[in-house]
This record gives sequence, structure tokens and C-alpha cells, in this order.
Amino acid sequence: MKVLLSHCDFIEFKPTRKELKDAEDVEIKLSRYEEILVAFTCIEKDDNEEKTLKMVKEIENVANRIGVKRILIYPFAHLSNNLANPNEAKKLINILGEELKKINFEVYFAPFGWSKELHIKIKGHPLAENLRTL
Repeated sequence: MKVLLSHCDFIEFKPTRKELKDAEDVEIKLSRYEEILVAFTCIEKDDNEEKTLKMVKEIENVANRIGVKRILIYPFAHLSNNLANPNEAKKLINILGEELKKINFEVYFAPFGWSKELHIKIKGHPLAENLRTL
């Protein structure tokens, strides 16, 4: 599991095309979030619920260090060439989000299985970008 964490002034994205035939139907509209930690998340073949729970702690530590309570989980398969099957990846991404909600984070999800237009402004401090790998 790999998660690229980016502390953002804002992120905007718009779904443009389904990449997976069983991807959920979503409204094709621009979504914008401000003052948020974006977790670009990639689930790999050997990932499981135990690793997911460890990643929750990693994300929690970074979010607490920078003082952020809002997290966007953004599926980002581009971090690996050893991807889990889509059903398992979606399941683990959902667990990641639900566990973060349990510890009082405001959690949002970008659509899984979609190509998206992306516009982002990452803050310029030393902790603004972090890569976590499990």
C-alpha cells in the first residue's frame, strides 16, 4: 500500500470517464475541497486489512502534525505497477476511510475506477508532501 499525502490549499477534480465497467455511477461535476490533506492511495496485490489499519495510523500522525481534520481519499493507481484487483482495492479504500472517520476525521472520497481532471495547489511547507509505503 502506498499513500502520497499532500497538504493542500485546494483540490478540484471532475470525473471524465469510467475506467472500470463496474465503477459506481457518479455525477459528472467539478468537486472542490479546501484546506485538506489529500491521500493519493494505491492498493497493491499483497495489501490487506492489517496493512490498511497501519496506514490509518500513518495518515493520522501526519494529519495531526500539520493540524488538519479533513481528508480526501483519492484512488491513485499510478503509484505502483503491482496493483490489487479492483474489488479488493475498493474494499480496502473504504475501510481506510471508515477507520479515519472513527477517529474524528472528516473524510471524502474521489470516485474509484474513473479518470478525472485534476487541479491542485499544495502548500509549501516541509510536511506538505509525504509518501508512506507499507
